[in-house]
Amino acid sequence: MKFRRIALQLTLLALPCVASAGVVTWGSASLSDNNGGDFLTGAVTTASGNIFTFSLPAFAQSGFAAFQGEVDLGISPGWVGMSFDRAIFTFLGDFRDPGSAGYSYSAGAVLGSIATNTLGSFSETLNFGPNGAGVDLLASAILNDQGGLAGVTAIQIELVPEVPEPASVFLLFGGIGVLAWRGVRRGAVPVNR
Repeated sequence: MKFRRIALQLTLLALPCVASAGVVTWGSASLSDNNGGDFLTGAVTTASGNIFTFSLPAFAQSGFAAFQGEVDLGISPGWVGMSFDRAIFTFLGDFRDPGSAGYSYSAGAVLGSIATNTLGSFSETLNFGPNGAGVDLLASAILNDQGGLAGVTAIQIELVPEVPEPASVFLLFGGIGVLAWRGVRRGAVPVNR
């Protein structure tokens, strides 16, 4: 009987942890380019948990292209049972001197800095603050081959869960301590002398 009571208490304690796992749903993505859709040829979008990836196998330019290629991505994830306050935007590319790409990104009303990069990977975290149910995410990449090669092969967006406040953590551990103390106290056997 004692074992069942402790198991029930532990199960009740674990229920809020399971409920806080939550679910992220990624809406349909809006994709566009300035090349009649040619840059989007073979493009694939994948979503896994709190990570969304947009693969771009055909987004590249070289040899002093007549215009700067541009791709724009928009997506609005929503979530239940959790909270996010940051998004990490990662742009993966292939560049050969003097090629580069310019990036811009935003989450809701918060704009990220516009960056130019010549490295194979560029990553930036954007804090958009506590948000209850969802946020609009936008990302753009503009190529500038300058006679070299410039290509962006993927754009990845990762939602980062909000870190609980210290008071919440202390409250959780305090509750666990009280339950443990009650279990030990109830299980104590009086010593007869």
